[in-house]
Amino acid sequence: MKKGRLSWLIGCLVWGLLSTQVVAMELARETEITMPRFFGSGMVLQRDRPIPLWGKGQPGAQIQAGFVGQPDTVTRVDDAGRWRLRLPAQATGSAKQLQIRMGQGSEAKSLIFDDVLMGEVWLSSGQSNMWWPMRQIAEPQLDPRFVNLPNVRMLQTPRVGATLPAEDLADARIDPRVEGQWQAATSNALPKMSAVPFYFAQALQQALEVPVGIIVSAYGGTSITQWLAQPEPAVVMPGFGDKGGAGALYNGMLAPYAGLPIQGVLWYQGESSLALRHHYAQLQLKLVEQFRADWQQKDLPFFLVQLAPYKTDRKWAELSQAQLEAYRMGEHMGLVITNDLGGSDIHPSRKQEVGLRLVRWALKEVYGQSELLATGPLVRDIQPEGQALRIAFDFVGVGLQSKDQQPLRCWEVAGEAGAFVPAQAYIDGKSVLVRAESVERPVRVRLAFDGAAEHNLINSEALPASPFQYHLADLASTIEQE
Repeated sequence: MKKGRLSWLIGCLVWGLLSTQVVAMELARETEITMPRFFGSGMVLQRDRPIPLWGKGQPGAQIQAGFVGQPDTVTRVDDAGRWRLRLPAQATGSAKQLQIRMGQGSEAKSLIFDDVLMGEVWLSSGQSNMWWPMRQIAEPQLDPRFVNLPNVRMLQTPRVGATLPAEDLADARIDPRVEGQWQAATSNALPKMSAVPFYFAQALQQALEVPVGIIVSAYGGTSITQWLAQPEPAVVMPGFGDKGGAGALYNGMLAPYAGLPIQGVLWYQGESSLALRHHYAQLQLKLVEQFRADWQQKDLPFFLVQLAPYKTDRKWAELSQAQLEAYRMGEHMGLVITNDLGGSDIHPSRKQEVGLRLVRWALKEVYGQSELLATGPLVRDIQPEGQALRIAFDFVGVGLQSKDQQPLRCWEVAGEAGAFVPAQAYIDGKSVLVRAESVERPVRVRLAFDGAAEHNLINSEALPASPFQYHLADLASTIEQE
């Protein structure tokens, strides 16, 4: 037999064997019961709400699911091999075992999840400052208060984009011991946990005394457009870290969770979206509406972190202003101001303060502590007063203060057509008077608006005011009240 003919026969044989194996694997999958991997042992499920469960199985097979000691909920797998059901809402209590079974008798297939807690579940997203792990910050990393917290748990999403909205998380790309599975805050797990989400979850658990689960879907060096759903398939380039183009990270890192009950969303992003700064506020609001649509919760709380000072770049300041405007235009949103937490590193090390300030918003807006001062001073109104401008603030508390007891700094004013010039500023109760001798009729004012400036205006809780730039006409619309 000729060599070419023999090679062809061997190739056909190999192809046939591989095809048979693939078919056998597909048939095997159809007879198994599967669920997205974020359902697993050690998970935290949102308390006091019905619990949706879903997955795949053999068409027509019966699915029974329930917590041990409680009645099962029953459904059947549809013709497409999918199933979905809802368990009754559960209150906080001791850890539970969840059992899901497909079929009856000796042929039944089962999934068993141990150590399941009922508590508060939040989702955090953004880029590297949200992902940044505990081991890479300059704060004490293994404070005794943080090394054994079984009621604080984190799920870190594998950092992979997808062409189309995914039904499950991708395989772990960096560390399979961490990515894609729930981890309790222990001395072994803590160094790899994302710092801002951890500090948020730890402080919230301490305040509420219930289990807290935090999902982290964050990827460094990414633009907001990669987290926004797109009508067309996304471009994903495996050789470029699997970040992909517009929509890819929504598809791979957010879409799989849609419908899983959560209490709210934390967002920390913007460093890689400077080119979009003039449209960022609209994009931010679009992202908020996307979360609310996917979770079918029109008032889903959404708390965003403003960029900290980093470099003298007007683009940086304009992106920070866009974040402020997104907060002002949105509803059920919160803004964490970080003007006092910056420095020479694009990844500020003081992550604990960021997490604690996010908790302030959660306690105020979600958990009934309405009197809590959630953030630093935000401009409410600007009125001309002779040669000065009087700027009134919300979120003041007892009164405005200078953080270092020095004269207020980083203020500038301008006339209608003139350039901004440095100005003197003085605290007067819950307002600030700003003036410059060279500007007879100021109509524009700004605070710490060069991207790197750290001002010293704080409220009675020592929370800093947001940097801003306004024309008198900009404040014609209603601003959020304290």
